[in-house]
Amino acid sequence: MPNYILVLALLPFAFWIVISDLKQRIIPNLAVVATAMIGLLWAGMAELTTAVVHLIAAGVVTVFFVTISHLSNRQNSGGGFGMGDAKLFGAGAMVSGPWQVPELILIPSCLAVLFLVLTKYQGRLPFGVFIAPSILMICLLPPLILGLH
Repeated sequence: MPNYILVLALLPFAFWIVISDLKQRIIPNLAVVATAMIGLLWAGMAELTTAVVHLIAAGVVTVFFVTISHLSNRQNSGGGFGMGDAKLFGAGAMVSGPWQVPELILIPSCLAVLFLVLTKYQGRLPFGVFIAPSILMICLLPPLILGLH
């Protein structure tokens, strides 16, 4: 069954992230922490071990994307993959758990590429604009790639 209550709880923070990333190119830490905490609480309501698994997935994903952020910013003089994007991916992993991490990466990436192709946008792309709605979409979809949940 889709997690409509989870989506409703996450929705204000997703809007905040999208608006802030579009206007200021900043993903608010408080919105990321709130997203992660809602995900942890939601997972913990199912079972304590589920919450621990989500927490581990979030840690691994965050470390992975923070490393990418550091490497891309070093290569592009501070103009690469942002630290806010990295933290938001970690919060998304807290919400989705390890079973939907492939979708967490694939959906916003495909949306961003589609946007770039359709609009011929030139410039720095605020990636949080694609990550935040993707977290909401993932809550409404069953695991598509790993399907183990």
